[in-house]
Amino acid sequence: MKKNMKKDILVMGFAMFAIFFGSGNLIFPPIIGLVSGEQVGWAIIGLALTGILFPMMALASVVDILPMPKGRGFLDTNDTCLLK
Repeated sequence: MKKNMKKDILVMGFAMFAIFFGSGNLIFPPIIGLVSGEQVGWAIIGLALTGILFPMMALASVVDILPMPKGRGFLDTNDTCLLK
C-alpha cells in the first residue's frame, strides 16, 4: 500500500470517529441508564438504533450515492444548502 493511501485512511478514520463519537455518545448513555429503571433492555435497543445503526446507515447511503453522476441542478441545490 502506498504511504499516502495509509495516511488518507488514517485521517478518514479519525474524522469519522470524531463525527460519530460526540458528547451525546459520552453523556447520553449513562443518563438513559439512570432514567430507564427496569426498562434497561429497551433503552439499550433504542440507543443502539439511534446511536449506532442510523449513523452507519447514513454513512452507507452516502458511500453508495457519491459515485453517481450528478446534474447541474444538484450542484446548485447542494451549494445553496452549504452556504446557509
